[in-house]
Amino acid sequence: MAETTKRAAAKQPANEASASKRSVSRPRPTSRKLAGFQTKSLATTEARKALPQLVNEMSAKNEASADLMQDAIDIGPHRKGGAVLLPGVDLAAHVTEVAELRARVEQLEEDLEDAGMALFLQERLATTTGQWLTTEQFLTGIGMEGHIEQLPEG
Repeated sequence: MAETTKRAAAKQPANEASASKRSVSRPRPTSRKLAGFQTKSLATTEARKALPQLVNEMSAKNEASADLMQDAIDIGPHRKGGAVLLPGVDLAAHVTEVAELRARVEQLEEDLEDAGMALFLQERLATTTGQWLTTEQFLTGIGMEGHIEQLPEG
């Protein structure tokens, strides 16, 4: 019986070593909706085991997807999410797009202010009696009384 125990003890480390050398196959992600987008989803333990392969696949991607979430993998306990793994190229393209859109919105806001001021001045010119206004009267007329205090005296 002691001989059987020795053999079992001698075999155990070999079995553990061979188990760690086994190739880790990528688990099949399920599909889940995240913020209205259909994404692949993995449980935390599945993602932990497959992380090197997932990172290799995502880093091998050269072109960004049209949709940020196309190649995203939602990771969380029991496949319920909590974190999202994205290809770097998709994230970089998204960050660039957001910056461009913010700049465009800022430009459109400035254009809208300019158009509003132009319409105001057109209306004012059409209805004016030709009388000059003081700066204070003008600012009051356009609802900007708070700026009167900032005017230089004189």
